[in-house]
Amino acid sequence: MQGLSITSSIAASIGIAGSSWLAGNISSLSTISIPSLLDTPSVSPHILALQWRNVFTRGKSSMPPGAIIIALSYGYLSYNQRSGGIHSWKRYLVAGMLTLCIVPFTIFMMSSTNEALLKIAEGEVGEGRKGITMETTRELLERWRGLNLIRSVFPLFGTGVALWTLLG
Repeated sequence: MQGLSITSSIAASIGIAGSSWLAGNISSLSTISIPSLLDTPSVSPHILALQWRNVFTRGKSSMPPGAIIIALSYGYLSYNQRSGGIHSWKRYLVAGMLTLCIVPFTIFMMSSTNEALLKIAEGEVGEGRKGITMETTRELLERWRGLNLIRSVFPLFGTGVALWTLLG
């Protein structure tokens, strides 16, 4: 990381490693966790939704705070690079914003699916109540899986922009 101060090098390392970790962590929920839940034989919609809620709660407690720390690293780097050329500071800012995009994406694109699954997990609806079947629960999980995979792309693109800026 030639040309960067030690603090900027640390911020770049935290940002790049962090956003790539975040992208992998989020995508693993769609590629490993949800398929494992869907392969679970002989469970009720309620139990399946409870298992999803455990995955969801753990992700919710670690990923948004991680995204904030990563974005702050990119923000610090952007601030320190503002005299180094118009493009470098803007690109680091974009990398941070892309990483934070997991939050509005979750709110605006995933909330209805999250709420439906949480209602099933909390027993507000279920087999025999309001017509929630295993098929409906599985469809909700598949929808969540696809949306979550899309969500994982934001920090991945943030990593790409930061690497392009750092190495380019």
